[in-house]
This record gives sequence, structure tokens and C-alpha cells, in this order.
Amino acid sequence: NFKHVLTTMNCNKKRVISSFFFILEECFMEIEYRTYNPGDEKGLAELFNISFHGSGTGFLRTPNEILWRYVNRPGSSFEEIRIALDKQSGKIIGSVFCVIEENYFNGKNYKTGSINDVAVLPKYRKFGIANELMKHALKFMNSQKCNLSSLVADPKGHARKNLYIPLGWQDFETFQIFLKPNLK
Repeated sequence: NFKHVLTTMNCNKKRVISSFFFILEECFMEIEYRTYNPGDEKGLAELFNISFHGSGTGFLRTPNEILWRYVNRPGSSFEEIRIALDKQSGKIIGSVFCVIEENYFNGKNYKTGSINDVAVLPKYRKFGIANELMKHALKFMNSQKCNLSSLVADPKGHARKNLYIPLGWQDFETFQIFLKPNLK
């Protein structure tokens, strides 16, 4: 079982703090990076629902959907799910799902690491947590001898520009999503 602990700076610069010891207590958090453990699905569903609904739209994930989509999927392993845990609160604050699968692309078969649902709770963003999770996902894909990694991101989004491109993903092709309202 993969496990890594990192201490991360987490200061609220807007707050005036007078005590040096209080500053140390408030500014540093201990983050544990690990793989999925049974029972994590509730925290992962909460993380997904908070992280991906800032605009007030989208679909909700339940713990059962996390189990169905990632944990109980044929061929899945706990190693495919990377988690960032705030050790002080015991709360899951970040995750990335790296689904290993075989894909046919441009006339060849590839072992692919498909990146899904990269999420960090809003108050924990901008501290390198997603970057650390993605580096662990890359290391895992290399250990699985993947030829290719894929992900889908907003072409104008912050994550594409500040996370995925710097870590080596390249734009392949943009596509549009079409919706048909009022299905009958």
C-alpha cells in the first residue's frame, strides 16, 4: 500500500496572527498521500461533490457510485486511486483516479493510464496538492508500463494551463459537447 506524508504550508494571509507558536500551528498541515482504503468512498464522494459543484451545476456522486465506477470495476486495483488526507482532521482533501486500461488508437494497442476526477477541496487549493497527486499517478502509470496517459480538461481551464501542461500532457484535439434539451 502506497503511503507518503508531506508537510505543506497553509497560511491564511488575510488573518493577523500575533503569536509565533500560533502561526506555526495554523500554517503547517500534515498531508498524507496514500492509496484507497475500504471505507474511503464516502469521503471521495464528498470531495467530488464539493470540488465539482462550484458553479452550482453538475451531477452528484454517491459512495456507491464511487465503488461502482472505480473500486469494483473489473480489473481495478486500490493503487489506481490516489488520496490526499489532512492528517489533523482525518478528512480526504484531494484525489486522482488513474484507470489502467487497454486502448486502440491510430492503429495500435496501448496500455493507457486514464486520469479522472482530479479534485482538491477549495480551501486546500494552491498548495501543490493536485500536483503531488498527479506526480504519484504518473509514477504509478510508469510502474504499470503504460505507453500513454489521457485526460479530458477544459481547454481554457486553470488545471490545463497550470497543472497538466507543466507535467507533460499535450493538447491533442479540442472537441465540443452537444446537448439536446427537452428529450422526449
